[in-house]
Amino acid sequence: MKPSFPAAKLLFISLVACSAYADETQLTDNTPRLTALTHAKLMLSPGKQLDNATLLIENNRIKQVISNNEIPQNAYKIDLNGYTIYPGFIDPFAEYGLEYSESQATIEGPVYRINPKGAVAANGAIHAEKEWFSYVLADKDAASNWISNGFTSVQSAHLNGIFRGIGVSLSLADKNSNQLIYSPQSRHFMAFDKGNSPQDYPNSLMGSIALIRQTLSDANWYNQNKMKAAGRADLLSPEFNIALERLHDIKTRGAIFDTRNLNNQLRAAKLLSQEDIQPILLGNGQEYARVRELQEYRPVLILPLNFPAAPQVSDEDNAREVPLRTLRHWERAPSNPAVMAANNIPFSFTQYGMDSKAFWPRLRMALQAGLDEETALAALTTEAAAAAGIDNLVGKLAPGYMADLVIAKGNLFQDGEIVSVWLQGEEQKQLAPEYQWQGSYRLHLAELELDLELQLTQQTPRKLRGNLSSGDQQIALAHLKADSKRLSFSVNLQGAGINGISRLTLWQDD
Repeated sequence: MKPSFPAAKLLFISLVACSAYADETQLTDNTPRLTALTHAKLMLSPGKQLDNATLLIENNRIKQVISNNEIPQNAYKIDLNGYTIYPGFIDPFAEYGLEYSESQATIEGPVYRINPKGAVAANGAIHAEKEWFSYVLADKDAASNWISNGFTSVQSAHLNGIFRGIGVSLSLADKNSNQLIYSPQSRHFMAFDKGNSPQDYPNSLMGSIALIRQTLSDANWYNQNKMKAAGRADLLSPEFNIALERLHDIKTRGAIFDTRNLNNQLRAAKLLSQEDIQPILLGNGQEYARVRELQEYRPVLILPLNFPAAPQVSDEDNAREVPLRTLRHWERAPSNPAVMAANNIPFSFTQYGMDSKAFWPRLRMALQAGLDEETALAALTTEAAAAAGIDNLVGKLAPGYMADLVIAKGNLFQDGEIVSVWLQGEEQKQLAPEYQWQGSYRLHLAELELDLELQLTQQTPRKLRGNLSSGDQQIALAHLKADSKRLSFSVNLQGAGINGISRLTLWQDD
């Protein structure tokens, strides 16, 4: 038989927060020009931190790092005592925020030549003329996949063809395109895959390599002769080709090469090195197997954390079918970043090709497999910013850098949690409402003054638990529900002179 209770009383009461973070971080559109994040641990750059310090933000940039917490009187203050501020993370290999579509005509039979629109390359796999900043458009839903993990900017290009055009590095903020772009022309993008080109050539890896070599040779000849002919009536300038013209700076700008397996990665490294182009290579997770060969080309790697799932060996029949190389790769894959670090091969991380929800669990697997925290932070910040060509704007907490920040409770590389992400000086909270209500509060209820304690359980999924207390008496809360503005719960206040079960609803003021 279920016990019966008197009708629950619905009480609306004001909430006086003792938790500074819960009360002071509700930024609005009227935020003053100066914002001071005080008493925080600042991870200025990999290997360099400052405890109990203030980060002063003016508009969308970092104005000053203050070690003594003496801040301007006109600054809006947010007390982050107990929190850590990291530079915003950068993903240097993405296909994000590009409003671009291609019409693919149905063509029958072998196609040896095409009639392209515009003065571009004769081969349909060459799109070197594309400058992807022209197609930038914020995508709030897609951006959330990065922002939830602490990423604040990406390097983006349309991933189609062998020469894929010049990438753009941009913020993940939900703003107009002019405000998003950090570098309109970052790196050239390349691959061996011809993409959706209707032409038969190239139809093999050998053909792709030959086309790359010929195109780079043509671009070198084209740009040299164009310079020679400039201002001289006795020399004919080469016929205009925008694809070849865009490749004039590939040796100084650098190229990011999309490689899907270890053999092609080494081929790309050798090819780019022979052309005097710094190899920046998308990783495949198996670099540990041929690290000595990779070292010869001094590449920069962009590593996806695409660790394989555990092989199915639940019974003897399944176990016999699993090749030894599969077991070895499953065991060694999490140590791949640590092996690269031990061999002085610089790298950054990307979410490309994986579920964004798996990013932090897999990064922590890499840390457990030997990767140190300083190198991991560099892979998310300084190394990633360099690969994206924006290391003068992001990747550090320093004056003049963009106010792209990650605020965390605890150490992110152990068991810490992202509380909020700042994009160009504007905050986006990331924790579920339950997390925002943690802390100590004082409730004024009629003539009663009660202390409210709210905490999260340690077991996952983490749930909000709490109690009301007055003196030595504690009363557990039941049926807790929370959203970003409201908390409700049931409590038996009979010991405080209120009969029956009371249902309390608390509203948090802005």
